[in-house]
Amino acid sequence: MRFFKRTDADASDAIARFWGWWAGAADRVAAAIEAGDPGSMVPEISANVDQLHKGLAWELSKGAASRHALVVSPEGDPALRPVALTWLAAAPARDPTWEYHASGQPGPLGRLQLDGVDVDLADYRAIAGWDEGRERVDVRLWHPGLTEASPSTRMRAAYLFLDNLLGEDSVERWVGAIDLLDDPTGGRTPDELRAEIERRAAEATGEAWTLMQRSDGALISVNAAVKPIDHAFCQQHLVVTVERGIEHFRGTHELEAVGEAQDRLADAIVAIGGVSVGHVTERRRRRIHYMCPDAAAARDTATAWANEHRPYSPSIDVKPDPGWTFRRDLGI
Repeated sequence: MRFFKRTDADASDAIARFWGWWAGAADRVAAAIEAGDPGSMVPEISANVDQLHKGLAWELSKGAASRHALVVSPEGDPALRPVALTWLAAAPARDPTWEYHASGQPGPLGRLQLDGVDVDLADYRAIAGWDEGRERVDVRLWHPGLTEASPSTRMRAAYLFLDNLLGEDSVERWVGAIDLLDDPTGGRTPDELRAEIERRAAEATGEAWTLMQRSDGALISVNAAVKPIDHAFCQQHLVVTVERGIEHFRGTHELEAVGEAQDRLADAIVAIGGVSVGHVTERRRRRIHYMCPDAAAARDTATAWANEHRPYSPSIDVKPDPGWTFRRDLGI
């Protein structure tokens, strides 16, 4: 799979060039930070990050274990997450001066100016609710200094608060719906909200299969708890369609036979690094959905399975879908 829209050799070369440059620049960047002049390094850092991919963002921050941290982030773009992760995998070992991250890290809940409004992030209060099906925490937030702010300012502040409290990846992985409250609430403090999310995350399994019925009678079975961020390199959507549906399953053993065959396909897809997301059973067919890291391997694996199950007349379709957008049609 080619994450950089170049050849694989070009991708490797881009990463090697970045870290080759960084080997000579790291001390200069640290010196600029400690001299209070990090801005002097911005053009040089930006130019080298752009060589990886122009859609990536970067920042310098205080490290958790080192004095400084270099962050190169996809800023929520799932298509670029593999680029950032591949960059990180090639990073030097952490040392007393530098550590490296592929997403924004938690930070202090300080004060900030946002659209002319002074916001103390520590003043947020939250109501948290656990969505068991999706294994995410829905949050409702209130801030005393934002009661007169515009909806867009309030939402931007909410995301900044959550990113600083939890870190970019934890927000994407564990936070579900975000609602803004107009009236004061005696909800959780930031520390209490963080503790609740960490507790729920520790209990999550990543497996929460749900059965739903569509308005046309089709049955949808999905793992609503599977999270794209946990399968960042799975950006190819594989759909295997079998000509067996609700009408075939009534009063027969077909349902069990199709289920066993589907389990074998799921095992084969997992073996190539893919993940099973769910299936839709209509009157005369079933569409089975997977996400895979490599289109050719997905097609070859599904084709081998299809050749062993010709009576089901299987058909195969593989398309790029970095954002897993097909899940909207599955109700998740």
